[in-house]
Order: sequence, then structure tokens, then C-alpha cells
Amino acid sequence: FFVGMLGERYGWHLDPSRQDELLEHTMDTGQDIYPWVGNFRDRSVTELEMLHGALLRPDLAENVSFYFRKHKDFLEKMGG
Repeated sequence: FFVGMLGERYGWHLDPSRQDELLEHTMDTGQDIYPWVGNFRDRSVTELEMLHGALLRPDLAENVSFYFRKHKDFLEKMGG
């Protein structure tokens, strides 16, 4: 089973405006173990977890659930 819960924050990700050695190392290690990570280095760690745990495995779709937090201010910013 995979349960993804999402809120307002995108998550830890590489930001071209600042250096993050720990995240670079994390991405390098992830890419060594899971080569597909190299295609998604611009994504957040949270998104990579969801890709790995659920979205890249369509055969497991019946065991996957995503929940989104509905926050009034966030919805207004997104036009919803």
C-alpha cells in the first residue's frame, strides 16, 4: 500500500539559486541505486518518493491513495 498526503509545500528540492551539498549527495546516492532518479533531479524528494512508491508502478494502482489538504488561502492562490 502507498498513501500520499500532500499539503501546500513542494518539499526539499534542488534550487539553482543556492547550493545544497547534502541534497546533491542524496540525489547522487539515489541515482546510483535507482538510475531513473537521474531523469528527475529537478523534482522534490517528496515527488521522487511518490514516483517510486506509486506512480511508476501502474500494476499497484489499486493499492495507492493520495490525499490533498484543502486550505482556503492555498485554494484561492491556485484559482480554486
